[in-house]
Amino acid sequence: MRALTYLIAVFLWVTGITSCFPQQLMDTLQLKVRKPELRKELLAMLKRDQQIRTDFINRMTDFFSLDSARFVSIFDSVDTMNTARMKQIIAQYGWPGTSLVGKDGAEAAFSLVEHADRDTAFQIRCLALVQQAYANGEASGEQLAMLTDRIRVNQGRPQVYGNSITISPGGTFVVDPIEDEANVDKRRAELGLLPLSEYLEALKEALNLKKK
Repeated sequence: MRALTYLIAVFLWVTGITSCFPQQLMDTLQLKVRKPELRKELLAMLKRDQQIRTDFINRMTDFFSLDSARFVSIFDSVDTMNTARMKQIIAQYGWPGTSLVGKDGAEAAFSLVEHADRDTAFQIRCLALVQQAYANGEASGEQLAMLTDRIRVNQGRPQVYGNSITISPGGTFVVDPIEDEANVDKRRAELGLLPLSEYLEALKEALNLKKK
């Protein structure tokens, strides 16, 4: 169930970013990408990925009464297919950063890799690529932090940046354990992220949650 709630948070993050720009402006910003056809493919993959998650959210009147198992099965099928294709893309091009596929294409690639939870080894390989891409201005600090935390939580380890939460019945949540929590805001600031308290407040409002 925790993984499913995390997918909703990622869905809101991705759609919130891409929907705030008029399509004409987005198209203009992508004119100079090196691989426009790859960008189109990544956006199409993300659209399919988000379509099933949108369907889940639209049907969600009560998160814990919904037949989530059926949706998880659908998620797994689409995610497995997308993961296989992302492996091919990365093998051919390396990490699809902003100069290769544009800002929205790079965000799509990141989201697809984030959803590859069935293949943690692949996510770990991608994390090294995202770290290098961030150093080169080809990926965002938010992407680096989110993938770092996602991998750690999936491995049963404390997260680093505080992006992962566990939602309980009744709509309450707790932040998953954080390594060296006293310095989490310092680490977040180094990547250009909001303080943890502000991030959690935004998450509460987006998902209509209550903090334990």
